[in-house]
Amino acid sequence: MPDEPVNEQVDKPEQLPKITASEIAEYAFCPMSWYLRRFGRVEPEPHKIEAGQRYHAAVGETVRKATELEERSKTLLWLAVLLMIFAAILALWMWI
Repeated sequence: MPDEPVNEQVDKPEQLPKITASEIAEYAFCPMSWYLRRFGRVEPEPHKIEAGQRYHAAVGETVRKATELEERSKTLLWLAVLLMIFAAILALWMWI
């Protein structure tokens, strides 16, 4: 059975529960999933499962949109750089 939650003060670091890097990643993804896996699963209520699925779907859609916008911004940045180079070359050509 996983460690129980620590609510009291501990005197020695070795008394603290061990948390791995993969657990931190799992917690960052879904704190509720991490907690249930670490401290024991309770019987979920169907409406809570559905709410969790909707929440995860919404987060996934937000991440997808953010990734898409990031890619568009990179494309626009490169276009702006190319236009500035073209403008500089055109200015030099007209000055000569």
